[in-house]
Amino acid sequence: MKNKIIIGCDLHNTLLLSNDAWISAFLKLNPTIDRNSLSREIYNKKSRKELANLYKINYDDLLSVYYSLCSINEKLVLFIKSLQENNFKILLISSSNNKKVNNDLKNISKYILFDEIYTRENFKKGNASDWDKLLEKHKADFMIYIGNDYDEDIINNDKVISILSGHFLLELKNIGILNERGK
Repeated sequence: MKNKIIIGCDLHNTLLLSNDAWISAFLKLNPTIDRNSLSREIYNKKSRKELANLYKINYDDLLSVYYSLCSINEKLVLFIKSLQENNFKILLISSSNNKKVNNDLKNISKYILFDEIYTRENFKKGNASDWDKLLEKHKADFMIYIGNDYDEDIINNDKVISILSGHFLLELKNIGILNERGK
């Protein structure tokens, strides 16, 4: 018997290189900001609004620059697109709110049209029953879930196989958030 597998993806810093865009947007609007400190704050998920206030940047201006700089993780997007072309259901599952996800999807919708989209309002990554309901809804035996965040995207469910983006992990290493082995 053949197993039914569905594919789930995170959006920010997985399919979209959003942290790079945020850092560049902040620095474009205020070049005096220390890049290393800002990078640590961004990668540690400090509120962009709080950071904008801290650096005396208008948040709407920041968002505008961010959207203009946000790019896709091309290799991963092409991989997901090829899975979709081979009849895998592709679900977007994000911890961000619906408004943010829909605004950021403008960068990716020419490549992937998701079969379903789940956001903070209708799905909690840390809620085991949400994952069970999703698998049951699709009558799936397994889900492969591709994300970037160790805390949010390693799913504690025997039927969900979590894969973390190596691109994002290299970025964390480069800014010093991840230590070398043995240290």
